[in-house]
Amino acid sequence: MRSIDPSVLAAVLSDLAFRDALLIASLTIIAAPAMKYFARQIPFLSCALIVFVTAYVVSLLFFIGWMMLRVALVPLDSAFSGVTAFAAMFVTGWLINRYVARNYGIPIKFPSLGFKVMLSTLATMWLVVGILFGLSYLLA
Repeated sequence: MRSIDPSVLAAVLSDLAFRDALLIASLTIIAAPAMKYFARQIPFLSCALIVFVTAYVVSLLFFIGWMMLRVALVPLDSAFSGVTAFAAMFVTGWLINRYVARNYGIPIKFPSLGFKVMLSTLATMWLVVGILFGLSYLLA
């Protein structure tokens, strides 16, 4: 079994939590307006907070699970990261649905609010990445 220095582990985990918070904040910038568009009765700040907290908790839980598998020396294929990303989006959308149904009375029916928010976030991210890739290709 591998030995991990606790001081290094603490530094790595705190750095990971900070970088994850920055990534989720950038996701929130895209997802909160989409959520506000689909659920107009929820205040914008509440939309941003709901998206940020659910996505941050899900990403940390998925990362902890991934780290536990890596420490246990389970080989993970690189294709596993894409499946994990879609699973994380599914769980985040499901948690958003449960929260808004319980606190705001928005019905859970297909396509639900969480599905619409996650799908519009995915489409917007594809659009942004495509534009950035196209610009880098044209400017290079």
